[in-house]
Amino acid sequence: MMLLLAAQTLYVGNQACAPCHVEIYRAYSKTPMAQSSGRVSEGLNPGEFRHSGSGTDYRIEPTGLVTASRGALRTQKQLAFSIGSGTAGKSFFYWREGFLFEAPVTWFSQLGRWDVSPGYENDDMSRWNRPAEPECLNCHASQIRSSAAYSNRYADPPFTQDGVGCERCHGPGSEHVQGKGTLVNPARLPPAQRDSVCAQCHMSGEVRINRAGRSWMDYRPGSRLSDSVAYF
Repeated sequence: MMLLLAAQTLYVGNQACAPCHVEIYRAYSKTPMAQSSGRVSEGLNPGEFRHSGSGTDYRIEPTGLVTASRGALRTQKQLAFSIGSGTAGKSFFYWREGFLFEAPVTWFSQLGRWDVSPGYENDDMSRWNRPAEPECLNCHASQIRSSAAYSNRYADPPFTQDGVGCERCHGPGSEHVQGKGTLVNPARLPPAQRDSVCAQCHMSGEVRINRAGRSWMDYRPGSRLSDSVAYF
């Protein structure tokens, strides 16, 4: 019954919640979770830095255009989407022929400067080929539009709602907005189901294994995450 309900109930986005929950919508929209991803537009902090490990100089324009220079070699990429609320920092993705990759530049808000992205520190060359996988993107954005055939191919845009939406914790809301059902209230769930709401993004573990015939994408608030995946 739960699987059938999940198939029939669709995600509708925060805008569908706003008419009846105006103050909650406004307050939540200002939180770091709600601002944890988005499309890059004019207004980035310009800056430049040198990554000593790769000997590469990076320059970032307010438009999101990045120039990477190493000797006579020069590469330019356009940042397309950001992940991270900006509380600690923001990292970025760029498009290449329908595929999404993580850029090696990150804005560290608390330090007030640009630097090489986490995971790129020990590189000895300027690397632009780290795939933006759905498992990563799903914890920073909502309603991911990924391709099952590729690890980092997405529709444009790759997600239909910026940040972590209301439905990530309360479940898909198409039935609720039609007055046909209630949403999940995590505070009223048994401990295992309640903790699963947070664990879907905050328990990455060393290894995550899908249950037979299931996927981490099958999880819906109100159920147990362990029914879909096992974490080690």
